[in-house]
Amino acid sequence: MKIYLHIGTHKTGTTSIQHFAEDNIDLLAEHGIYWPRTRELKNTSRQHSLLWRMLQAGEEAKVADFVARAIARAQKEGAHSILFSGEGFCHASEAESASFMKLLDGHDVEVIVYFRNVFDYARSAFTQNLKYASRRPRPEILHRAIQRSLDYTAIIELWQKVVPGGAVEVRSYDEEKKELVPAFFDRLGVPAALVASKLKPSANQSIDPTIHMLLASVGSDDTGGDFGRSRDAYFQSFKGPGIQSPMVWDIVASLCVGADAKMAHPLLAPFREWLLKAPDKPNRPSTAEQAAYFASLAKFSRRMVRRKRFEASALFPLWLRLKGKRRPT
Repeated sequence: MKIYLHIGTHKTGTTSIQHFAEDNIDLLAEHGIYWPRTRELKNTSRQHSLLWRMLQAGEEAKVADFVARAIARAQKEGAHSILFSGEGFCHASEAESASFMKLLDGHDVEVIVYFRNVFDYARSAFTQNLKYASRRPRPEILHRAIQRSLDYTAIIELWQKVVPGGAVEVRSYDEEKKELVPAFFDRLGVPAALVASKLKPSANQSIDPTIHMLLASVGSDDTGGDFGRSRDAYFQSFKGPGIQSPMVWDIVASLCVGADAKMAHPLLAPFREWLLKAPDKPNRPSTAEQAAYFASLAKFSRRMVRRKRFEASALFPLWLRLKGKRRPT
């Protein structure tokens, strides 16, 4: 049995790949690919990082049972390959990755990993970790985590050590991002044109990093629901990409210091230029751009004040019930 283990990394379109697989299980099956669902583990995640977390928690027996049943079902359905995808695996220790490989002993395993331009990754990871106050790491921990994630050579070497024959395929997110999902599944044997015809329109939008920092500084958002409402207020107030703050550029640049020294692996050689290309530092916005930005910021602030007042009122729990949501505790 051919087994593909897609380990991310984070911020390289992994969610899009996983959602496509989850939504198109029958299509994958028609092309001999089995996608194991984690519902039987009472998990609603549409990916397999849970298996890595279970290994971390010492639950190897449960993981072994899940993997064995996935292989048995794939064989019963006549599949020629299995796809596991979980960006959590890019953080696995050597012991954890070796434990998972042990469960796949006797099969033809190939690891697929995507890497992204270090500056784009650092910017995205930095703003991602500003979203929810209840999960926000301390600055020094976040800095170490991002720097560790940018050690692309270490990730490759770890998996080459545990995968039989060192079968690790490195791909560039920056080169493929416009056709990422079709290109990924085409590599597995599903025609890119067919995959493209099944894709749902993407509605992914990002908040200006400066606003992320503003919300974080006042402790505005504790949960995903809180952040979602802030994001709605943002897009009702701001038009266009907003101002690219030189301060954010400086923060991102500091996170990427030394990244070039972590690109020594031969598999990274074809992508080094993409991976290390620094973005242009933003120009100082014009007076008109500043005025427009602060006018939008005022609208956003008023919406946020109204929202916070509403959340503090007796009507908010009723609104949550009508929406089928629970109030955060």
